[in-house]
Amino acid sequence: MEGLAPLWRADCGAIYLLPAQPWARRVSGLFANRLCAPGQARSCAVLSENGDGSYVVSVRSAAPQTRPASVLCEGFPGGGGRRAAAGINRLPASQLEQFITVFADYFGASVRA
Repeated sequence: MEGLAPLWRADCGAIYLLPAQPWARRVSGLFANRLCAPGQARSCAVLSENGDGSYVVSVRSAAPQTRPASVLCEGFPGGGGRRAAAGINRLPASQLEQFITVFADYFGASVRA
């Protein structure tokens, strides 16, 4: 995973898409934790493809007190979790661009003046 390039990246965070492999769903949360370790100033999302073409999404917030990951994820069906770590059980592929836009707006707002 060291050489995995983000699908989307900005000052506020990054979104990664893991390959459609059985191991990817098992490591998505661990990978997200590693990307957003304590002291990191960037939030992240890690997506793993389900068998039906939808995605499991793991989100980590770099600022859970002001930008809880759970609030972002609750905006999508099947989403929820904790302030620092949340997820979406099934994000349809047709909503991927919407998710990227919402992620950028939500976490980007915390770094805008």
